[in-house]
Amino acid sequence: MSSADTSLLPFVIYFVAVLLLVATMLGLSYLLGQRRANNATNLPFESGVLSVGSSQIQMSVEFYLVAIFFVIFDLETVFIFAWAIAFFELGWQGFIAIAAFIFVLGVALIYELSTGALDWGIKSGQGLHPEELH
Repeated sequence: MSSADTSLLPFVIYFVAVLLLVATMLGLSYLLGQRRANNATNLPFESGVLSVGSSQIQMSVEFYLVAIFFVIFDLETVFIFAWAIAFFELGWQGFIAIAAFIFVLGVALIYELSTGALDWGIKSGQGLHPEELH
């Protein structure tokens, strides 16, 4: 056996073990699983409550935009935490770099607020007005 074969052997064993585990779980669920169906089998059910209405609701595009902005700004906090952990090792150069980073984030947030990108509620001029809701 060559050294390349020896180094791949654990991966091959792991792959075969995973395939055997998956096949065993699927086989046991098929053999031991319940086979009878009744009228309630295909009904959507969650937490003991039967669903009412369609599960296909339409969400506003602005909702997804706000969600993407949240993920982006949440990811930026990871960089700030990493900087905070290495604060003493980075010195003033690291402080200036993170200050510029936070400044750019602040400018981006102000820009998003000014363009209305974070407003995902009912817009005036579109849809229902607040007085029509009552």
